[in-house]
Amino acid sequence: MQKRGRVTLLVTLSIVVLLVLLSGVGSGQSRPPRTVTVGIGVHEQSTFQQAVQYYNEKHRIIEKTAKELFNIDLKLKWYTFPFAPQHIAAMQAGDVQIGSFATFPIITQIKKRGVTLAPLTESLGAYEFLLMVKKDGPIKTFEDLKGKNVAVPVGTSPHGAFELFVLTEFGKTPRELGINIVNQPWHAAYMPPGIDAFITYYPAATIFLGTEIVPLVSMLGYTGEAYDGPLGKGAGHRIPSVKNSPFYPEGYIALRNWFMAANGYEKKEPEVCIAFMVGHQKIIQALAKMTPHEITEYYPADEWKTTPRKAYEELALARDLAEVSQISV
Repeated sequence: MQKRGRVTLLVTLSIVVLLVLLSGVGSGQSRPPRTVTVGIGVHEQSTFQQAVQYYNEKHRIIEKTAKELFNIDLKLKWYTFPFAPQHIAAMQAGDVQIGSFATFPIITQIKKRGVTLAPLTESLGAYEFLLMVKKDGPIKTFEDLKGKNVAVPVGTSPHGAFELFVLTEFGKTPRELGINIVNQPWHAAYMPPGIDAFITYYPAATIFLGTEIVPLVSMLGYTGEAYDGPLGKGAGHRIPSVKNSPFYPEGYIALRNWFMAANGYEKKEPEVCIAFMVGHQKIIQALAKMTPHEITEYYPADEWKTTPRKAYEELALARDLAEVSQISV
């Protein structure tokens, strides 16, 4: 994980340097000034996406970079979305020009909807997907999922994670096993009525800590607290079928998040894209030197009315920092 992050950032920076050289960076102040407004899309509970947003809103790193390199007065409009489908719609409407998406399975769906994307820079985010059930409910093993109602945000990475887990574990799709997929397009802070299980991820799952809603499966390939079956009782037992996942050893799914330019924006405004890439890397390097608690100081206070701050720091930001802190450039 750490090696992948280091290599990706170095490759990204190499591309940035090449683009900068080709674009004649260094003569920013000799260019006539111009103003550009760009919409940036991020997701709720997205750790480093939002950390970058909040840090930049305080220090205006991306805007300063655009001014220094190209004499552009850059106006950023940040948009926050619960999941990718709403984000895609905003891109189609022209509100968002640069947005962050996971590589699987979202990219395929975006292509089908006619939105073209150009990867700019990795946004980071070591999400752990979790299948949640009632602690004292009837679902104790994976077999118990057959015939049940499972809520997922359809067309998202959590949806893809659940589908891959079922296919890898049973060799059949949820439909073939009688599992009824119910669309739940928003983060829920409870078990929805009529639902037997649902998929979520850290940090969104931190709101369930200490409640009666607990994980049955971690898509990293381990049993959750609710499990009681052939592999043992409780959390932490390695699930043998994870070795058959195309994404092993990372788990049942491997997630990559990239900030991407939509619908040819990288050709329309290459200087803005370069400024965003360079500014983003400056912010990542600054955040890498901080503790999780120092980073959450940049978050709005209202964030911690619904999300446990300490759990967010330990189960989300700390994981990202463990990766990015290994990067040296």
